[in-house]
Amino acid sequence: MDPVENVYAAGTIVSLRPPAEADIDAGWTAWFNDETVVRHLVSQYWPNSRESQRRYFDSLHAQRDRLVLSIVDSTDGKLVGTGSLSSINFVHRYAYIAVVIGAREFHKGPVAMEAYNLFLRVAFRRLNLRTVISVSSSGNKSVHAVHRAVGFVEYGRIPAVYETGGELFDSVFSAVDATSWLERQ
Repeated sequence: MDPVENVYAAGTIVSLRPPAEADIDAGWTAWFNDETVVRHLVSQYWPNSRESQRRYFDSLHAQRDRLVLSIVDSTDGKLVGTGSLSSINFVHRYAYIAVVIGAREFHKGPVAMEAYNLFLRVAFRRLNLRTVISVSSSGNKSVHAVHRAVGFVEYGRIPAVYETGGELFDSVFSAVDATSWLERQ
């Protein structure tokens, strides 16, 4: 399967598509063992293996409160990251967002911003959600810059929740609503 052909949300630099079995060995497994990639992720402390990544991949088909999508280069379909809208609540119309750019050569530049905007477009235009929430480490300066650029507003912090490399970081709660995001587009 050519991953570029199964695009769910198309962007200029990157696009989103459903995860494919080939993603397990195309970087997905290794990224979650890479200290640089997971440094500020709030839940990635156990070693990742092909088997555990396979179990996760297999579980995706049964979930209706989580939409996981692969982030791929729009020109050649190379897998560069993954992201999700999770804890989707269709009654109150909100979800939590997470985006991980795993391929190191894509860490700099507009890739994360376009990926976030694509996930927000899916959330607000396809899923009809009203609010998207992010919970992040205060130490993740790059994600906070992307959040500000795409319209997230910080609503609160819980101090000293995460410890990474001997440093304590706050848990930062941010959100963007459909109306304000759509006005920016």
